[in-house]
Amino acid sequence: EIERMLREWNELKKRDHVGKLTTKEKAVLKTRTKELAKRGEELALLVHEPVLSDPLIEELIGAISKRR
Repeated sequence: EIERMLREWNELKKRDHVGKLTTKEKAVLKTRTKELAKRGEELALLVHEPVLSDPLIEELIGAISKRR
């Protein structure tokens, strides 16, 4: 679930960075940011980054998966 949310957050954040989000998508981004931030300190720090590269997202997801 966290992996899915993080991928969705990153895609929304990329589109937000270039100004291509709808009002509904902006609300989803805000919700996802809050949900992810509540999941732990590392995620809270992560979701305050502007935009993450796809390889970095994959690396982070791998690290999260290994911790389970």
